[in-house]
Amino acid sequence: MRSRKALVGCLLGNKFMALTAALATLCYDRGILWSIENPASSFLWRMPPVQALAALPRVKQFLLDMCRFGAPHKKPTALLSSADLSPLALECDMAVRPHVHEPLVGTVLIANEQVFKTKLAQVYPPALCRAWAGLIAPGDT
Repeated sequence: MRSRKALVGCLLGNKFMALTAALATLCYDRGILWSIENPASSFLWRMPPVQALAALPRVKQFLLDMCRFGAPHKKPTALLSSADLSPLALECDMAVRPHVHEPLVGTVLIANEQVFKTKLAQVYPPALCRAWAGLIAPGDT
């Protein structure tokens, strides 16, 4: 059963990836700004539809570490975007701001439920949200 569940998850993930790439392409063709976020090490970045997006003029990839935005973990992250998100491209500054990265391994108990730390790390830090929104809609934040 487990392998069937994994196959279904993989197929669903591929459908979401294809839909995301198609929507980003549609936005690009109409001059609408868009961005895609995923862990920097994700297979998403190796998928042909996403690589085709990355090859478009005015589309750039930006690398950041979540610890720069107040997260307790490093979580290297990539953004692919038709917008200039370069102010978000902040990598870990451990040398100038010593801090500890909480490992994203294992689970924690929350409300009597075991929750994977990676699940908790899916939430964007508020500082990243504010910075990203400020770039997309200056003056509205």
